[in-house]
Amino acid sequence: MRRILIISLLAGSVTAAQAEPRWCSIAGKAIADRASYPPIAKAARVEGVVVGRIHFEPSGKVAGFEQVFGPAMLAKSLEQQTASWILANDAKGDDLCETLIVARFRFKEPASCDPRPDVPTEYDFSTPGILRLDLSAYPYLICDPASTVTSSNPARLLFYKLKRGLRRLVHGREPLEPML
Repeated sequence: MRRILIISLLAGSVTAAQAEPRWCSIAGKAIADRASYPPIAKAARVEGVVVGRIHFEPSGKVAGFEQVFGPAMLAKSLEQQTASWILANDAKGDDLCETLIVARFRFKEPASCDPRPDVPTEYDFSTPGILRLDLSAYPYLICDPASTVTSSNPARLLFYKLKRGLRRLVHGREPLEPML
């Protein structure tokens, strides 16, 4: 009777336990799967490094994303973008896989106010078990290229100098109240 109880408890604990995902290497991703700098982070000028774990099936379909550290705004965007990815890997079996993802978000400074397209994302699959992303973008700039700040009109400056000189001639000094 005791053996039956022990065997049934062991069998119950085996079925209730969930295995941790195993580490698998990523060899690539689908061409349509892209990561880009989130527009809200560009407007807020948020940059930094996001480190997380991607959980995926052996078929390549991403099952989840777990943030380890990094700016929350960038991590949430990365999680949303990777949710639909299909990853090329060499995993066998039915158990979930996981790999580390390191995404560096940074700005490139533009030379002028001209809007420029974002720099294409660089993907590095060379290190087994780690996917590296380099996401660079040009920040949003608020400027008015149609108008420029220049010095005052030379004719207007000449007019005010003549007016000032005439006042000194008439009054002997600069008046406190401007004359109309």
